[in-house]
Amino acid sequence: MSFSTPSGQAHSPRGTASGVRVATLVPGKDLVQRLFVAIAGFIFEMIVWSARNPGGYAGTIPSWIIITVAALGYTTFVMTRSPILGYYTMILLSTGCLIDPMAPTMMVGFLIAVFYLARRLPRRRAYLALIGAAIPILTASLVSTKLQVIGNLTTVLPSAAVFTLLVLAVWGSGVALASYERTLRTERAWAIRAREEATTTERLRISRDLHDSVAHSLTAIVLQTAGLRAVQRTKSREIDLDAALADMQQTAEQSIRELHRLLGLLRGEGDAPDSPPRGISDFAELIQAARTSGVEIHESISGPERPLDPSVGHAAYRVVQEGLSNVMRHAGQGAKAYVETHWESEELTVSIRSLSGIIEKSGLSGGFGLLGLRERVTICGGTLVSGPTDSGFLVKAVLPVRTELGSGHNSSSDDL
Repeated sequence: MSFSTPSGQAHSPRGTASGVRVATLVPGKDLVQRLFVAIAGFIFEMIVWSARNPGGYAGTIPSWIIITVAALGYTTFVMTRSPILGYYTMILLSTGCLIDPMAPTMMVGFLIAVFYLARRLPRRRAYLALIGAAIPILTASLVSTKLQVIGNLTTVLPSAAVFTLLVLAVWGSGVALASYERTLRTERAWAIRAREEATTTERLRISRDLHDSVAHSLTAIVLQTAGLRAVQRTKSREIDLDAALADMQQTAEQSIRELHRLLGLLRGEGDAPDSPPRGISDFAELIQAARTSGVEIHESISGPERPLDPSVGHAAYRVVQEGLSNVMRHAGQGAKAYVETHWESEELTVSIRSLSGIIEKSGLSGGFGLLGLRERVTICGGTLVSGPTDSGFLVKAVLPVRTELGSGHNSSSDDL
């Protein structure tokens, strides 16, 4: 049995980090937590050991050796972020009970290692953590009868059952926590992207304001200047030169103030990203992120793909993102989602249908996600339908498809 540990960042914004990051001892919050867990686990292990020997330790191995080896075993949780070393160490130390039945079972340390493995490994590989549990469970059960199995099955079997349930409970807690953390990372990454998109949209709006207001003012100044020059050259009529220049000055000052205001807004967070808007080709990334968070996703595509305006493709992307986000937030444990893409000659239908699982606690919702999504789809010329079904929730958008190449309008290509 072996575990592999990718060396990528454990908290990538893309939400793809699913393995155990191997790292050397570094200061930080994680180190403090591991140190606290190791100390608390060692103390509790010694308390359990003392409770098993109420009359005092009378084994064959000197007690100072047992305490030293057990302490060294717990330091493996502090030496590295990877729990694999501690996992194998605790399995090895648990066999010490076969040499001396009075020695500690190291079950507390093994439970800590199982929890860490279940939390940091992908779910499929986390099942491997249960395989090695047979050794500590067996040794701890045999120790309860001082290795006298014959005639004591009524003691061994209940002990084995209790230890097995304990390992499964700890493992399940680690898996549940890992799924919750992956969901948070995914939602956080999607929120960041949505904020970046909102920033880009706002800057585009500001650029249009800049074009409309400042360009209009400059055009007025140019026309006034040309008119003054024509009157001065032809002497066709008397004009109040000071009043005309004052009007031009006022227009220019107004333009400068507007320019300063708009440039101040643009200067807020640096340059907008140059990457093209996300579209239907990025559905796979959303689906994979939701699957990583523990949601079972079924995807289906029907009909030949047709050209889309970038704004329409991006609206479809946001429909899928909002639908899957609602599934992760509200559908509960064991939920399923069906992402269906149906192409027709003049329209694209994208739907996300969820089958609710076990809902232990209602997820928080701002209540504006679907409202903003409906506005986005409507602007693109489509329609959005959303609401509960008999077994879950449905988000369905019907979007227009370009009937001729080049007939669409890309709103992001305005010339300033």
